[in-house]
Amino acid sequence: MSIESARAFVEKMRRDVEFKNQILAAESAAKRQEIIKSAGFDFDRMHLDSLVSELTPEERDTLMLL
Repeated sequence: MSIESARAFVEKMRRDVEFKNQILAAESAAKRQEIIKSAGFDFDRMHLDSLVSELTPEERDTLMLL
């Protein structure tokens, strides 16, 4: 699990609308984790929360994740 992987995930969410929609459409947190892991990302919630806390409100809005 790494902060680098979380950073790559955030970038993919910002740039890949299809991937972002797949994540947002997942019916549960477990399904979201499954999609994220199958896409090759390996990070925990702490890493993601740390990155998201550093984003501007506008950047967070584009993620529509949290």
